[in-house]
Amino acid sequence: MSKRIITILLCLSSVLVLAGCGKIQSTVVDTVDETSATSLPKADVDIDLTGFSGNMAYSEVYSMCDYPEVYDGKTIRLRGLFSAIYENVEENDLRFTCQVSDATACCSIGIEFVPKQSLTFPDDFPLESTPVIVTGTLKQTNEDFPVYISDAEIEF
Repeated sequence: MSKRIITILLCLSSVLVLAGCGKIQSTVVDTVDETSATSLPKADVDIDLTGFSGNMAYSEVYSMCDYPEVYDGKTIRLRGLFSAIYENVEENDLRFTCQVSDATACCSIGIEFVPKQSLTFPDDFPLESTPVIVTGTLKQTNEDFPVYISDAEIEF
């Protein structure tokens, strides 16, 4: 009789533990989905990453590069470090990027941006590695960078 009671109690406790874990997991997933969609939206900004932690911002930018079709045409606002890269020195092909790092700054990913207004480099741009906030429309491309930000406004 005591073996039967112990078996029933073990089964009931297992069911309760498993049922409890299922609820916790779905709550965590719901919270992550709501958080990754938008953060502290500014006027006319679809996705604002400026309020995200380093790891969250880095992860979201990585997703933008991996799944550009999901973000194509959305207005993005992000914080990072300014960088100017010569794609082709002979043709004076200069590209501007906003480098977003994770929390430890061991990993970074850059998104190219094209300024909205006509600017002269280097006079109208920040120094290399200056913190900037870039806001513009994310566009999908077939070049080396899978996405870029068009009509970008730069704050530094």
